[in-house]
Amino acid sequence: MTSTRYQLPPMPALMAFESAARLLSFKDAATEMDVTPSAISQHVKSLEQLLQTNLFERKHRGVQLTDAGRKLHAALEHGLNHLAQAVIDIEAMSTQRPVTIYATTAMSSLWLTPRLAQFWKDHGDVTVNQFVSDTDSYRASECDLKIWYGQPSEFETDAQLLFQDRLVPVCSPRYAEAFPNRSVDALSKQKLIHLDSFATGSPWTTWPEWFELQGCEGDFSQGPRVNNYSIAVQAAIDDVGFVLGWERLLLPLIRQGALVPITELAIDAPHSFYISGPSGKALSEPAALLKDWLLCSLGTAPVDWG
Repeated sequence: MTSTRYQLPPMPALMAFESAARLLSFKDAATEMDVTPSAISQHVKSLEQLLQTNLFERKHRGVQLTDAGRKLHAALEHGLNHLAQAVIDIEAMSTQRPVTIYATTAMSSLWLTPRLAQFWKDHGDVTVNQFVSDTDSYRASECDLKIWYGQPSEFETDAQLLFQDRLVPVCSPRYAEAFPNRSVDALSKQKLIHLDSFATGSPWTTWPEWFELQGCEGDFSQGPRVNNYSIAVQAAIDDVGFVLGWERLLLPLIRQGALVPITELAIDAPHSFYISGPSGKALSEPAALLKDWLLCSLGTAPVDWG
């Protein structure tokens, strides 16, 4: 035996035996290991001498394992399978593929990106790439994760509720001071910043829909229009008018004093925000880690405007 702590025969002899036992051929084992058949034969013979037993029955048309040979081969196969899996796991750790997550520009800039900064503090070894778009929902299906607003379809069985939000008119502090009568009717006479979505069947609530939910009828389509929510929010900060806000998304700006919510007029959003992966596909370990982390980061406490 060798002098290692495990008291094992030399590894070259064990590997030559494993190949010959698996293939039941010294010639095929030699081809697999890129050596001569005599080299395989010598390794096996030295192993048999060391163990003081025959591992093969030599026959005219090949070899067969003895009971001792079958026992040794089973142990070797078991150990090598575990070793191979460990190597695969270690390689996966060192070459971990990045996680790609889809979000709209508003969700990315106002909610997701700040959280990813905290995620990297806890899990700096996980690379997260964002695919940000307000219109390209087709490519979103190719991402590892996607965050979206709406209602899950029958095909999105893995969707998990991220959070429910409320719709609240917001404006700059200057505008808020000039708006003492905080009623729906009074708001309808103010300058409203509209968000136009180019996505077909977009679930985003518009000002006319918000007024309808408030039980107020009329033409509420007048006012400046933009096609990007971040631009709409910046316009409100710059005293252009009121924008329809999302309570959780705009909370940091509200706490900073850049925006003032008209909390008297807040209503529950008709849809919710969800997070999901590709339909019918298992998440990679890094993607599952990020998904669970985002869900846990929300907590259960209601939004505090303070």
